[in-house]
Amino acid sequence: MMTCKPIFKSALREGATCGSFFVGVVAMILPALFLFGCASEKGHSPIARLSIEPRYVPVNEETLVTLDGRRSCDEVDHPEGCDKSGDGSGPEETCPYGVTFQWELDQPVQIVEGGLNEPLMRVKVTTDKPIKVILKVKDCDGEIAEVRGEIGIILPWPDAATEE
Repeated sequence: MMTCKPIFKSALREGATCGSFFVGVVAMILPALFLFGCASEKGHSPIARLSIEPRYVPVNEETLVTLDGRRSCDEVDHPEGCDKSGDGSGPEETCPYGVTFQWELDQPVQIVEGGLNEPLMRVKVTTDKPIKVILKVKDCDGEIAEVRGEIGIILPWPDAATEE
């Protein structure tokens, strides 16, 4: 039987084996790790989902675009509050299942239906460059998820007459 040489005199009692020393150390550390690992019951971030229809609009032509975040929800913490059909009204806004919405667009648009704090928004756009879209979803625990998209542009096909 091998005996361990103690670093500190109080570390091992005389005649203790290395195995018993390490078992003792693990027995002291393991409960502490368990307690610290389970002490916090903070929720998980919600899931942000974004749909843009149409994805591309003709350059400089007024077009109606639907921005849809209704499939976003607090899926890990409260899956029962999710409406993933895409046709419903989206998740509740009240706790414990609810989430709130915040849309951000990097260009001015005309809001036709919904609003910047609604899960579904229809906007009229007239643009000569792509529009960046950000949807932020916040759950009842204060956790925030973000998804980004873009409304692209379709450039006109060059006329054969203008190329000559």
